[in-house]
Amino acid sequence: MALTDKRMIDRKGGFELEDLRGEKLHMVCLKGAELHGVDARETSLEHVNFVDSAWKHIYFSNVHVDEVQMGGTLFENIRRPDAAVSQLEEEAGTDGWVNVEPVRFLNSDLSTAVFESCNLSGVELIDCRVEGMRINGIPVEELLRCHADRLESAAASASASEEAPPAEPAIVEKAGFTVAGVAFEANLREIAEQELGTRALEKVREARGQFGGRLSDAVYLVQIYPMKPGFNPHTDAFTQLIGYAVPEGTAVPEGFAVRSLPSREYVKLTHVGLESELGRTYDLLYGRWMQENGRQPDGYDFEVWDDRYKPDRDDNEIDVYVALKP
Repeated sequence: MALTDKRMIDRKGGFELEDLRGEKLHMVCLKGAELHGVDARETSLEHVNFVDSAWKHIYFSNVHVDEVQMGGTLFENIRRPDAAVSQLEEEAGTDGWVNVEPVRFLNSDLSTAVFESCNLSGVELIDCRVEGMRINGIPVEELLRCHADRLESAAASASASEEAPPAEPAIVEKAGFTVAGVAFEANLREIAEQELGTRALEKVREARGQFGGRLSDAVYLVQIYPMKPGFNPHTDAFTQLIGYAVPEGTAVPEGFAVRSLPSREYVKLTHVGLESELGRTYDLLYGRWMQENGRQPDGYDFEVWDDRYKPDRDDNEIDVYVALKP
């Protein structure tokens, strides 16, 4: 059924179209209608019901969609032009006309939306609510929190590096002390694979109330090595004790160990950075520092984990003490 006798030629396809330019259609029911080859550029749609409609091969560019309810709507195979830059010299909608400006969602409620197998590269979220939003199952709030922590750590590390020179090993004297906690024997590989240190730390912290006489809340890691030729901590077992400093003679709960260390000179260095990078600090103390200073280790060392202990952050600090032979 023709709506008008007026005709026009479509430049893009060369088709003859009914010419409704400038006309106004009010209170029209198009339910079940098929619209094909329609040029709707610069058209204004208000109070239109598109429930259960299907749109295919639609050219949307510079379209302003406002106050639209789209519950249950499926967008499928939506794509952007392949061109790198816009080409706007030709008439809009023709083959030579391309617009690659970004698609924008402003003041829109997209809660519970699902984006599946979509290309979201370059997408930017600005001042958006993201409660409950997940990316591959990971809460976005958690990702943002981790990002904020990383920025804070980086800023703290940068500030610290600007304010103070890198720490240097120093010889210190410490009186004898006693540590009570969880002890085990293993090599570094076994400790990492079986998470022995992590489990011991959790057990010690859970039992903190049973160490009522502890001297502080700082946790000590004491490492005692068999002084044999060719010892390699990566393959040879040694003793680790994780616990609290307690007064000598303190009775410890059943299942826990206690070890007293003598007064000794130590070479001390504060490790700054991820705990996973602690090996470089030990390599420095046991390697270059010992050689340059003509000293020898005395078979054990210890670390202090206090309120600066943040093993997975760049601003983590661990005081490392290596016992020196008299």
